[in-house]
Amino acid sequence: MPSLFLGLSILASSTVYAKDETYKLVHLVASEYPPTTSEKMPNGGLLDQKVKEAFRLAGYEVKVTFLPFARGYAMAKAGKFDGIYDLWMTPERAKDFLPSHSVHHSIFSIYGRSDDAYPPKFISQLKGHTVGLVSSYGYPNEISKGVLQLDYSNDDISIFRKVLMGRTDYAVATKERVDWLLQTDLSASKLRLYKTEIQLNNLDSVVGFPIHAPRSQELIKAFNKGLEQLNKEKPKKNMGKLISVSYQ
Repeated sequence: MPSLFLGLSILASSTVYAKDETYKLVHLVASEYPPTTSEKMPNGGLLDQKVKEAFRLAGYEVKVTFLPFARGYAMAKAGKFDGIYDLWMTPERAKDFLPSHSVHHSIFSIYGRSDDAYPPKFISQLKGHTVGLVSSYGYPNEISKGVLQLDYSNDDISIFRKVLMGRTDYAVATKERVDWLLQTDLSASKLRLYKTEIQLNNLDSVVGFPIHAPRSQELIKAFNKGLEQLNKEKPKKNMGKLISVSYQ
């Protein structure tokens, strides 16, 4: 039934293009990653609001379908959607998608248990330890240089639960995501986690447009123009007020 509904949704959006060329509709896919993107949050999350506003300024209306990330990525790559966001751009993904200008700089950190006897300050000190990642996500290039023993999970909540149970030593995630988890799913474990001093590169979060799709050049040009206008109008308020939590 869900696949039938999705197929009808895609067909409906294609029909709109065919019947009324002046009605500029763009169909994007996103995944549950609050507080930046979530169909359970008001207006779809903080990043969702920015993407829709940038397209609106460029004369487009946005329709969003929420799917698990790996599935949404594959369908967007195949041209079933006009684009995908919140997408952390990596060299590998540049083979599949044309990236928009940066919508948000994602700050990555490495987290461990607060009872860690020797808190690491450099990534080289993690040699011999397991580091948890989400299997379908992109990460800063320091993570994939071969020094680390990587442990993959389907989602970041599972990774942090492994850390708390001692099955994995460390987890990599963005600050805003961890702040959110520590006020929701992991609120009871706030004092049992800490952020290491290890510095990682940031990744740009973008809207990715399928590299071979006929509308991609049109849409990326329009979106970048709208985003530039939005950044000029609201240079310091684009991402809203992100949740902040105190932990060690």
